[in-house]
Amino acid sequence: MFSRRGKNEPIDAAAELERREQERIEGERGASELGSQRRQSPAGARTFLAVVVVAIVALGAAFTIKAMQMRDANTPADPQQSTSVRNTLPELKQTPPAPASEPPPQPAPQPVPAITPVQAAPAPAAAMGAQQKPAAPTPEELLRQRRLHAGLSGPTQANAGVDGQSGGMALPPDTAPARAGDLQQRLQPMRLNPSFAGQLPDRDMLLTQGTMVDCALETRIVSTVPGMVSCHLTRDVYSTSRRVVLLDRGSKVVGFYQGGLTQGMARVFVNWSRVETPQGVIINLDSPGAGPLGEGGLGGYVDSHFWERFGGAIMLSLIDDFAVSVTPRRGISGDNNQVSFSNTSDAAQEMASKALENSINIPPTLYKNQGERVAIFVARDLDFRGVYGLERQ
Repeated sequence: MFSRRGKNEPIDAAAELERREQERIEGERGASELGSQRRQSPAGARTFLAVVVVAIVALGAAFTIKAMQMRDANTPADPQQSTSVRNTLPELKQTPPAPASEPPPQPAPQPVPAITPVQAAPAPAAAMGAQQKPAAPTPEELLRQRRLHAGLSGPTQANAGVDGQSGGMALPPDTAPARAGDLQQRLQPMRLNPSFAGQLPDRDMLLTQGTMVDCALETRIVSTVPGMVSCHLTRDVYSTSRRVVLLDRGSKVVGFYQGGLTQGMARVFVNWSRVETPQGVIINLDSPGAGPLGEGGLGGYVDSHFWERFGGAIMLSLIDDFAVSVTPRRGISGDNNQVSFSNTSDAAQEMASKALENSINIPPTLYKNQGERVAIFVARDLDFRGVYGLERQ
């Protein structure tokens, strides 16, 4: 369809278009003629656009005017025109001072004969104090003070005026507010006395505080009444240095306990008073008894005496209930033959109350059998230097 040309051969545009027009296929559609025509806009488009532009300009102008009005309203007015100072206090009326009067001429002094003093006159301290007492302020002075000190002092000036009128006496320091005492107590520091370190004189002859001594009971403990108790050491007790035996195995320890446990208690307190060795050495312990693990007091079987305390009341209550349940069965339908047990029931209730009142306070009893293991907690340092001595072999 297209002819080939040389590289440098010129192109004839008119001849080329004519040639292509001749080669056009019959029935082929050419270029559209509508593209050369301008598109016509609707009739009212320009009018509508003009109205929109005018509306936008009007809204912008309205917002601008509104903003200017708000800015003028928020602008503060001139302080010289809006602020005025007025004095509301009454005008001070000053009284002119009275003219000073000339003092009258004093007569010439006359000679006074000498007088022998008989008794010394008392010092006129009180009279001078009365003469030197300041005079009360006038109403004008009070008004002037009120103007000068208004709004600055408050109750302090009032208190000062009262003190001045009362003769210048100040309040004693004991009249401070009560709440200041609590603050003062809280601010007080806790001062503890210092503890100074020391050294044991001879550890081979000392049994120090806190040592646990194992012991086996020789007597049985029943806490119904106070009593004595004894036990024997089950092993040798060494000194603090762990080199010297101070209490031999089998030494006898004697103590006592207080009877009468209270409700809820399950241990009894035992005080071991002294220990005696097989060689005849004795020393006061005054130490409390403890359990095998060091717990305070001695435990054992506790009898709460439940049936002794509540058995009588329970029995009387059952009898009363049985009588109440049997009464309807034993009654007869006739009005004159019906049997009443109301008095018996009331008597049974009263007896149950009396029995419970007398037996409710029975204390529990603790039982601890002989042969059981207990411990003694040494409560003080034990010194054996007065009875024992060490020799080199």
